[in-house]
Amino acid sequence: MLALQAQMNPHFLYNSLQALQAMAEEGMNAEIGEMCQAMAGILRYISSDSAQKVPLAAEIRHTREYLRCMEIRCQGDLTWSADIPEEMESVPVPKLCVQLLVENAIKFSTTLRPPWRVEIRGALRQDAYELSIRDHGPGFEKETLAALEEQMREIRRTGTLPSLKINGMGILHVFIRFHLLYDDFLFRLENPPDGGACVTIGAKIHEQSV
Repeated sequence: MLALQAQMNPHFLYNSLQALQAMAEEGMNAEIGEMCQAMAGILRYISSDSAQKVPLAAEIRHTREYLRCMEIRCQGDLTWSADIPEEMESVPVPKLCVQLLVENAIKFSTTLRPPWRVEIRGALRQDAYELSIRDHGPGFEKETLAALEEQMREIRRTGTLPSLKINGMGILHVFIRFHLLYDDFLFRLENPPDGGACVTIGAKIHEQSV
């Protein structure tokens, strides 16, 4: 789990420093200050290794800071929304799972012309939670979706994890977190009928605190 979490730091820093360089060249001083403040909060969050799960409210706060950085970088071309029922805020979720799925959604959305949009939706289903991250990009390619689903089936069947690497993990990175933390969980990939891609995660709500 710590090895997976450690991968986030250089990946995030590399992209953010590139963006700050471009903003400095354009004289965007106010935006640079705001982005540096958000980055400080993000780095505090991802560098802490005290818990494998965190309350959903903490994960959403972290994701909002990440989205604010992306809003600044995209200069008005990116919008997003988060609809999380209040009763879900204390639900324990794997740390960094939401932000990484949002990052993946933005990455593929931006292969199309702007505007780009990401939606985060939460719901409680009896004794379990569900959380969906949806974009309005090109959707999953058929071959990519088949490959991801086969990799996930193989991990579930054998318990063998792929080699860790900084880039190229994306959705599979989050799946491995769920696989390590839960015996029974939801992890669904789909292309909604009206376009885009959607990843839905979920698990039973355990009684233990986080």
